[in-house]
Amino acid sequence: MGYKSIFPFFARAARHVRLRRWRQARDLRAWTAIGLGLVITAAAALFIAHLETRAVDDNERSLGGLATVLADQADRALQAIELVQDAVLAEFRQAGIADGAHYAEAASRPSMHTALKTWIAALPQANAITLVDRTGQLLNFSRYWPIPSVNIADRDYFKALSADPTLQRYVGRPVPNRGDGAWTIYIARKVAAPDGTFLGLILGAVELSYFESLYDQIAPADDAVVSLFRNDGMLLVRHPHREGTIGRIFPSAGASLITARAAQGGVLRTVSPIDGQDRLIAAHALKNYPLVLSISRTAEACLAAAHQQATIVGVAAFLLDLGLLALVLLGRRQARAQDQLAQAEAAWPGRGASAASGRCGSRTPGSASPSTTWSRACACSTGTTPSSS
Repeated sequence: MGYKSIFPFFARAARHVRLRRWRQARDLRAWTAIGLGLVITAAAALFIAHLETRAVDDNERSLGGLATVLADQADRALQAIELVQDAVLAEFRQAGIADGAHYAEAASRPSMHTALKTWIAALPQANAITLVDRTGQLLNFSRYWPIPSVNIADRDYFKALSADPTLQRYVGRPVPNRGDGAWTIYIARKVAAPDGTFLGLILGAVELSYFESLYDQIAPADDAVVSLFRNDGMLLVRHPHREGTIGRIFPSAGASLITARAAQGGVLRTVSPIDGQDRLIAAHALKNYPLVLSISRTAEACLAAAHQQATIVGVAAFLLDLGLLALVLLGRRQARAQDQLAQAEAAWPGRGASAASGRCGSRTPGSASPSTTWSRACACSTGTTPSSS
């Protein structure tokens, strides 16, 4: 009977131990789910940041390579014009030209006009080769004959080269051509006597439409902008064309900022002062001319694919975290149900013992004798059948 009386105590203790262990396991699972959710969120954030960084790096590398290629192409195109200018200068040296009158006579010949047309025929980038005297008066050019009466003494390249004895070459600002009105850049070379006396200029004319059509074919995307700047920040060429910008100086343009930091060029992200858009800009200086070529794309377009991938990763991480949260909430709900069940089981033996005591220990008038009642009580507690009296 002693063993029977202590068995419920051990049973309850065992239930409490199992319940405590179950609660510990439940808490461990909940904290593990929370930790896993934090790890998923942190990993997704790091991956998204890596996507943007990699997209920027890839676009900077691509734009930088394209800027280098286009700068080399522009340099070679201008050098080809300069080869014609060198050929004309060689003709004058061979003729022994030493003064302005002799130069004007040699430069005005019809044979010089024919030679200029022949030299320029193989240069699609050159609109014309022009010879002017020391007063700025047109002497000859490659377009047609007879030569019109035109004076260019008011042009910036003429003023610069006629005033500075040490300056031999100058890239002028874009101006409407006085022959046909097309916007044109002039590469000016000085013609000087053996003693250094200024005799005139040889001009190589390059229409902006040549570069614009070339960059229209090469531009990598609709949002791309290809520009050619002078090293003082003056915009010479821009594709796509934007009214009111050609010939203006933009000291805060990406090309100016990049070359101020590194003379050969580089890559920068900045807001363009020309169109006001946040852009990734790559610039590269021309090797033989005081010019800088830049190519840019909007940051929005460069990062569009990365943002799309980031959205997918973010949504996936959110759904995983949501699933873990649902599991935690479901576990808590099951835990409450388990606690209620455990409380019910803990309370049931006491109620059962009271009921058994009431049934076995009560005595009503006319009932059996106390000894019989005791025997039945013992039978109730031990499960044996009492012997008859």
